[in-house]
Order: sequence, then structure tokens, then C-alpha cells
Amino acid sequence: MSQIPVDVVIPVYADLTLTQRCIRSVLNDPARCYSQLIVVDDASPEADLSAFCTELASEGKCDLIRHDRNQGFVASVNAGILAAEDRDLVILNSDTVVPSGWLQRLWAGADNHPRAASITPFSNNATICSYPNFCEDNDLPVGLDHPAIDTLFNEVNSGQMVEIPTGVGFCMYLRRAAVDDVGGFDEDAFGRGYGEENDWCLRATEKGWKHLLAADVFVYHAGGASFGDQASDYQANARAVISERYPDYERQIAAFIEADPLESARYAVDTVRPDSSAVISEYRQREQAIRASRYELDRQRHAQVTALDELLGETRVAAESERQCYEDLLTSERAQVADREAQYQAQLEEMAAGYRSLEKEVLELNRLWTVRIFRWLQRRLGGR
Repeated sequence: MSQIPVDVVIPVYADLTLTQRCIRSVLNDPARCYSQLIVVDDASPEADLSAFCTELASEGKCDLIRHDRNQGFVASVNAGILAAEDRDLVILNSDTVVPSGWLQRLWAGADNHPRAASITPFSNNATICSYPNFCEDNDLPVGLDHPAIDTLFNEVNSGQMVEIPTGVGFCMYLRRAAVDDVGGFDEDAFGRGYGEENDWCLRATEKGWKHLLAADVFVYHAGGASFGDQASDYQANARAVISERYPDYERQIAAFIEADPLESARYAVDTVRPDSSAVISEYRQREQAIRASRYELDRQRHAQVTALDELLGETRVAAESERQCYEDLLTSERAQVADREAQYQAQLEEMAAGYRSLEKEVLELNRLWTVRIFRWLQRRLGGR
């Protein structure tokens, strides 16, 4: 099988059994076609796991990056991104199992959609990309293993791609051009993990990139192997950071869940599954989940409307208070202006009265001056 310019990056830390199963599924794929398998040992506390990685590297089966101290999943992903140099890459969790031909199909989707920054397959445990039940952590359907389910997805959804709001990090194909444009994952904000792929995808979306689901690929995901009891803490941190950076994100996800554009791809697989009774049971569960989801959305919307009503009421009270303050201030200013005008008018009247008095005095003075001149003249003439 000829190689394609794609590297597979697997950060590892704990659980030797799951890690071995994941890496061996990649190595044993008859259609193996990646450029490099890059394993990042994030200072695993399990000596057997580190020894397994060392053995793989010594046999030339992978390129091994080993951290001398634990740096977390996000830093390990970034180390893999750098090691992949100028190639596309797939970030693959160590608790996944890939089927035959999985990478070819992801790469074909990327090749056919040049503006796709990320491509995610279906899985049993992948939130919006989950099967059989949407947005749930599922067990594999009874009587079907993951290769058989992948075969069904490949048969009924061959070549189908559906746009999604964000990729899901358990198995996410990243286009190198998008990585160069957007940068790596945010280690400072997301620490050991959770939410980093959502943040990266949203940053890519802001730059005009898209994210797709490959409807013809199914990758099994055990889930939660790397984080254990601390998973809820990391999830809470991720929600807080995402909500602060992207206030509209939860609304977008809720709208996507309500529209459920992946339903037809899941239904296509349901119709060819041999376990019809299990499918009927799953449909009932889905309907119940849909009703519960819609109820929750209605509850959240009601809470939002109530909060908006309260805010509007508070705004009205504040506006009325400000209006009253303004009116009082205006009344006060008008009174002060009227008072100043009255004082000014009184001053004018006082000045006018003063002018009239002065004019009277001038007239009197003029009259007296004339009389005195007349008498003086009389004396002068009489003296002659």
C-alpha cells in the first residue's frame, strides 16, 4: 500500500492494555498507509507501558517522543504536531481501536474537501458523533464488533461527509494548512486535556475553515482512560474557558443537536443491521433521549426568558429612576435659571431707577446752573 502524506500521533500515558490494543490496531491494518506513526510517551508512570513504546521504536515501528516529566495531553499533541512537520496528521487517543482502511477514508474526505480543517469519524463514544445513540456514551450493539460496524458504515455511507460545528478529539484528522493558519492547541488554557480540540476548531472556524464528520468510518473509543477520577474537573475547566471565549458556542451545539443532520447516516446503518430487535430498542431509547433533550432545551429557554424578563424589569426600574433624577435635575435647573432671571430683572430695574434719579438730578443741576448764570449776568449788567 502506497503511503499518503499523513502522520498518526498517539499520546500515551496510562493503561498498557488499552494502549497496546490501540497501537496494534494501527500497525496491523492491512491497508496501512501513513507516513509515520508518532508515539508521545508523556512520562508514563507505568514502566511496562514505557518499555512497550521503547520496543516499538527500536523495531522501527514508530517514532518515539518521550517527555522527562508529565506535561499533559495537550502538550503531547503539540509535540506530535511539530514532529509531523509539513504533513497532515491524525490525533488518536490511546483508548481507541481503528478498523482496516480507516485512514484512507479520512484522507479521501480531506482530499475532496480542501477547506476542511478537521475530520472526525463516527464512534460509540464521541458526543455528537456517537452511534447508536446520539450524544451518548454507548456500548457496542449486541452481536456486532467494531470491525463489523465499520463495515456497515462504509457500505451505506461511502464517501459521505457532513459538516459539524466542532471535531471530536478521540480521533481527529487535522489538515496541515489549517494547523499552520490556526496554530497548535492551547496548553495554558486546557492543561492536561478536555476542550482543547473544541477551542482549536472554533479558532479555525473564525478563519473560514470547516469541520466534517466522515460518515463512512467508525472508530471504537473506550473513553476516559487517560484522565480517570479527575475527568470531571478537566471538563468543568474546559466548559468555563469555552463559554468565556465563545459565548454563542452552547447555543450552536444545542441547535446542531436539535437539527441532528447526522440522523440519516445513523439510520442508514440501522436499516442494514442484522439485530432488528436491538435496533427497535435503540430507537425507543433515542426517542426518550430526544424528548428529554427537548424538555431540557425548553427548560433552559424558559429560564433564559425568565432571566431576560427580570433583567428587563430591572432595566425599566433603573430607567425610570434615571428619568426621575433627570427630571428633578431639570426642574432644579429651571428654578435656578428663573431665579437668576428674576435677580437679573431686579438689577435692571434698580439700574433703570438709578438712571432716572440721576437724570432728574442732572436736569435739576442744569436748571440751577441756568438760573445762577442769569443772576450773575443781571448783577454784571446792573453794576454798569
